[in-house]
Amino acid sequence: MRGILVAAGLPRFGTSDAPTGLLPVHDKALMDYALDALLAAGIRRILIVAAPADAPGYQAHLGGGEKWGAGFSYLIAPAAATEPSCALAMAVALGGEFVGRRTVALAAADRVITGRGLDAQLQDAAQLKKGARVFVCDGAAADADSAAEPSPGLAPGQTHAGLFFYDSSAAARVLEIARQSPSPASPPRLADLHRAYQTAGRLRVETLDRAVKSLRVTGPDSLRAAARAVAAARRENSP
Repeated sequence: MRGILVAAGLPRFGTSDAPTGLLPVHDKALMDYALDALLAAGIRRILIVAAPADAPGYQAHLGGGEKWGAGFSYLIAPAAATEPSCALAMAVALGGEFVGRRTVALAAADRVITGRGLDAQLQDAAQLKKGARVFVCDGAAADADSAAEPSPGLAPGQTHAGLFFYDSSAAARVLEIARQSPSPASPPRLADLHRAYQTAGRLRVETLDRAVKSLRVTGPDSLRAAARAVAAARRENSP
């Protein structure tokens, strides 16, 4: 399985010139939380998809992956693939050559995912052979700003956790959705991909453990809330 870390489509906010994925959350950069989730799943070949203006900063921060015991590649997203509404789905298509015939895990770089029990679920998901496995948060573990759009298979009160596992057909499915689109101005979205898997009877939606929180960072307030959540989780897990 290979991984795709999607850092394209992250809007900048505040007075910092740093890309959003490099903003500090507690004791590390925002994008490091999604990266850690991919690594926890056992994935060691990861593609970082970034907007042109942000890519140099991300590459300087992450390098070639040696620090993480992994190998990182980089892909500069075209303008159409940096729109927040379609960045995740477009990253699946753009990463098709990198993934090849392998399965793939997709992680959104604007999410802070923290809590006990996460690693075991991710390692199990990495064994996927067919279909799609989508992680969601439920109830108190869900953050109101976690989901970018509605998606098939989600119950009321559930939100995406920013972690998605797909079989080797994912890139081809996105390209086919784009081909059938009535307008080039309507690029594929992640919900379209999940609907295609659902129609084929291949969509599995799995709720993360209630001890796990997924927080989407979209501005200063959610950035501070994420930092508080991480600090609280560290206190709970300390001996």
